[in-house]
Amino acid sequence: MDIKHSSKNYDLIIVGAGPVGLATAYHSVKRGFKVLIVEQFDFLNQLSSSSGSTRQFRLQYAEDYMAKLAIESVNYWDELQANSNEILRTKVGSLWFGVEESNSSEGEIKEAIKTMSKLNIVYESLNKNEIEKNFHFRNLPESYTGFFQKDGGTINVAATIRTLRRLCENTNNITFLFNEKVIDIVATDIVKIKTEKQELISEKLLIAAGPYANDLVKHLGVSLKYEIWQMVSAYFKIKDSTKDLPSWFVYEDYIAEDPGYYYGFENCEWSNPSFLRVAPAFANDIFINPNQRKSIPNPTDLKLTSDWVKKRLLFLDPTPHFITTCLAAIPESDKKKMYLDFLNNNGKLNKNVLIFSCGWAFKYVPILGKICSDLIVDENTNYDISHFGIYDEISMSSKVSSKRRLPF
Repeated sequence: MDIKHSSKNYDLIIVGAGPVGLATAYHSVKRGFKVLIVEQFDFLNQLSSSSGSTRQFRLQYAEDYMAKLAIESVNYWDELQANSNEILRTKVGSLWFGVEESNSSEGEIKEAIKTMSKLNIVYESLNKNEIEKNFHFRNLPESYTGFFQKDGGTINVAATIRTLRRLCENTNNITFLFNEKVIDIVATDIVKIKTEKQELISEKLLIAAGPYANDLVKHLGVSLKYEIWQMVSAYFKIKDSTKDLPSWFVYEDYIAEDPGYYYGFENCEWSNPSFLRVAPAFANDIFINPNQRKSIPNPTDLKLTSDWVKKRLLFLDPTPHFITTCLAAIPESDKKKMYLDFLNNNGKLNKNVLIFSCGWAFKYVPILGKICSDLIVDENTNYDISHFGIYDEISMSSKVSSKRRLPF
């Protein structure tokens, strides 16, 4: 194939037309940058970490810095919502419940309560009876406790991505290349990327390719430590139309057959109305290369979820519908929530290349766009990203670890 040499120079090339890439492009154009976004698949494809139609928004975290960032993201969500006619984020609240401290939750509920108290995040403590009465879960052990936080809710994934793309297109200074795979990157004082069709030049580069990040950063001599979970999701028909749920997450005791983490959503008008999405927050299909993706949802994960619904959510029919999967890239270390940092190859820092990957980050998308743009334009940001560095996490190999992790 002949490679075309582009005569166009850009201030910024973004590899990955997912939500973080789009949000970064939008903020960077507002700072005067000319931007090119390169995506190896179609727009709104279902082959990466933004597949599906819903994600959870919440303020509560065990870690102060994550909760603070969630609080700071609210204004950016409100700004984005003001530019959309679609509902981007509901405010039905967030429920966490289960064993307060166990071999499953590792004290996550208790630690989240400590953080909320410290940051003056309002919440309501709940016992087992209150959870069953107010939120329709059944057959809970007497020891279960939890809390409800009113600011949580559900994110409309596709509407958010559509809104970001429309804002980008309205600037008239962002170019899109879809279905064009990057096959090489050279980064010095400028950045050159080669696709299957052409060679492109830019001053700056953002790699925001989710589980495909290592396919790109390998050209720069590094590899991120992460594993890829093929997450299963299903919807269950509501039998009693008077009942609904907020967004929620449950911690059950871990047993060999069932990791015990499940989560779910409200009845969303944009996502199979009259059905509720319930999913396992664990995966049996875990690998290090997205090409290892399985062709069908893991049957064990699906059966465990259906059995859990049958036991705990009696107002739902336990037959799964609208079954899908999502590739979630997760840092190998459970201490690392996501990666966001400049390229550092064997101690040589290159601030022309910014890397974002991994984690449960959709709740942060609008503010991550601002942060990435700050880092690209100014080479610094006022927001605390000190916990997301890749310097001590770079390795030439990855290993698969546990199939369960703390919540999204």
